[in-house]
Amino acid sequence: MSGRGRGRRGQYFGPAYGPYGGGGSYGGGRRQGRGHGAEWQGGRGDFTPAHLRQSHGQGYGQGGYGQDYYDHEYFEEEDYGQEGYDGSQYEDQGYLQHALYRSEREVSGLREQLSQCEGALREARRSAERIAEEKNGLRKDLKEKDQIIAQKSDEIRSVIAERDSIKGELESWKQANRNLRSDSDRIIEDLKRKEGEAKNDVVQARTALGLVNEKLVEQRAEIEAERESANAELQSVKRELLSAKEETREQDRLISQKYARIEALERRLEDHNEMMPWSSTQDDATLPGPAVEVPAEIREHIKALGAIAAWEEGFRFVEDGEFNDA
Repeated sequence: MSGRGRGRRGQYFGPAYGPYGGGGSYGGGRRQGRGHGAEWQGGRGDFTPAHLRQSHGQGYGQGGYGQDYYDHEYFEEEDYGQEGYDGSQYEDQGYLQHALYRSEREVSGLREQLSQCEGALREARRSAERIAEEKNGLRKDLKEKDQIIAQKSDEIRSVIAERDSIKGELESWKQANRNLRSDSDRIIEDLKRKEGEAKNDVVQARTALGLVNEKLVEQRAEIEAERESANAELQSVKRELLSAKEETREQDRLISQKYARIEALERRLEDHNEMMPWSSTQDDATLPGPAVEVPAEIREHIKALGAIAAWEEGFRFVEDGEFNDA
């Protein structure tokens, strides 16, 4: 313990600011209890005591100087008794004032650093939140990209499967093309062979055609002769038919006369039957009276009608336009 620590501990004389423009407690002035709640007496000009400039109501024991700071040997309280203080107190008070001023500046710097650190901490928190949001966004993007990659992987697998299928089809098509080429080569050889055979057949066919043409010329001459003979015979038949038509017209006239006479005879028979008596119990088969005799010319007329009908059936073409034009 130094020589300045002669007095009792637990007492404190207020600082003497006489040389710096402030009052003090000379000669056993009022003593202040030690602690951050004690009232500071006096001042040093325009400098406010450090514990009055602390924010949040902190004293020297809260966020500033600790209590141990005041327990330092330089801040040990001394009791000078009834005799007051010696002349070295000015030197101690100046030293303490200078140390206090330096400490206040350090505290102010530390507070500024603390404020900067708190701002940096808030900024770091905001950055951490932003980074967390970005991280969540990146996770979401990564998840979406994983889904897209999975989808693309499925598409790639389907494309690969389709590619393999196309390769198989292409290989089968190549094999079919090779088979087709071999078939086409064989067909070409067959066509060439058949072409040679066809040329020989054409030569033979031309020879046979020449013979056929010769036969056709001969047959055409024969047909022409037969046609002329047939035309002559046809003209003869047409003339006969014309004469037969004239005879038919005459026969028609005679037939008309015969029909008129037959109708007259039928009327006469009806009149004869009406004049003959008959009962209701008799029918036509048991009619009384003599049998009616048909005249001979009527029977001849009936035969002639049958012959004419047969003749018309056999020579019906006589009435067409060709015969009339002839």
